[in-house]
Amino acid sequence: MIGSKGSVLFVDDDLDVLGLFGKLCALQLAGVSCVLAQDAAAALEAAKEQSFNVIVSDLDMPGMNGADLALQLRSGNPGAAIFLYSGKALPPDLPQDAFDQVFLKPVGLAALFQAISRILKPPAPA
Repeated sequence: MIGSKGSVLFVDDDLDVLGLFGKLCALQLAGVSCVLAQDAAAALEAAKEQSFNVIVSDLDMPGMNGADLALQLRSGNPGAAIFLYSGKALPPDLPQDAFDQVFLKPVGLAALFQAISRILKPPAPA
């Protein structure tokens, strides 16, 4: 099921961060379907069940990292905006076609949610 105003997938292995994203999504993105995934496997499973307008993932996770996840999700959600965030320096071999934007930790939540809102609510044509 997709929310009437779109859908967002948040992926992070830190449950506190994931919970914060869920709360902020409910408060700031009314009508948007927000799906939370604790790891890449759960994110891939969620992407089999529905498509997403925006995907937000931590880069540094155990198992499959955010960049590899983004590449896999990109193939199944070609129109999705994919945002990665990281607390470390970005690896030089990070595939640039895997994501649309990177946020560095500490993530400015206002900037992140503004970026999500811009994707979900594009400006009206002039």
